[in-house]
Amino acid sequence: MQKLGDILKHTYMVQQGKSSQILNQLYGDTKRYRKLLVPYIEKITKHYRNKHLNSLFSSLGSRIIAIAPMKFCEALLCDLKIKIDDGSLAALGLHMLAISTHDDVVDEMVRERTKLAALVYAGNISSNEGSKILLLQGNAAAATVLLDKINENHYCQQKVVETLWTKPPATFSEYKEGVQHIRVFIEIGLHYGLSLAGRKDLERQVKKYAEGYGIALQLIDDLREIEEDKTFGYWSYPIVEGEPFKRSFKELYRHIDICKKSVPVSWKNLQELTKRLEALSKSIQQ
Repeated sequence: MQKLGDILKHTYMVQQGKSSQILNQLYGDTKRYRKLLVPYIEKITKHYRNKHLNSLFSSLGSRIIAIAPMKFCEALLCDLKIKIDDGSLAALGLHMLAISTHDDVVDEMVRERTKLAALVYAGNISSNEGSKILLLQGNAAAATVLLDKINENHYCQQKVVETLWTKPPATFSEYKEGVQHIRVFIEIGLHYGLSLAGRKDLERQVKKYAEGYGIALQLIDDLREIEEDKTFGYWSYPIVEGEPFKRSFKELYRHIDICKKSVPVSWKNLQELTKRLEALSKSIQQ
């Protein structure tokens, strides 16, 4: 999901660029999360003094893959009238760097050995530091849920490489099966939050929300990065369908609708995140 680009001109003005560029559009002011991560980033930067590793540690607060799960976790807990402590939220963010940097390794096919190594090792160090926070807190239950979801995400990412990086999907269903990693990614912060809240009974609702939001977000990402995906050899559904992307947008809004209906209207924070997703979708289509 972390790719470079500019503006592409199609029938629809489809913007291409790093996913972090849409961070504020989707999640509003995220300064609080970046500020929360600062002392932990400073600590690991001082402990592991290496310019290649340190540049990646420092990028954590600007990566949508790190910030989004923190936002989802806190939004859910706010809807449940539960406050999360800073340490638990920071631990979540630290775990996400590995997903982000490993994603870069696969998506961008980095050739320079030093940079490639840094992507792998910086992500692993950050993730392990996050686990240490939860271990020191004695929060084994939340740590187990978090690590299980991260492992599931890695598993689904492998399936992406074996499917959509290999051949074009024949149908939308085949595409959707190939991008299940994004559903799991959205589940990470939500299920972690449920574990902290002791509300396993809400898992079904949360899974439905994650499915709707995740598939919609993946379609947005793929619509924004069509030319670059062609260059790298990734077969998204929008690439297969082609302009004017009618089915892609139809499925995008259908999954936003799934997202809206999956949780109560009273869950204002998660509903607000859905509204932001819908607004971004409309701006891309226009």
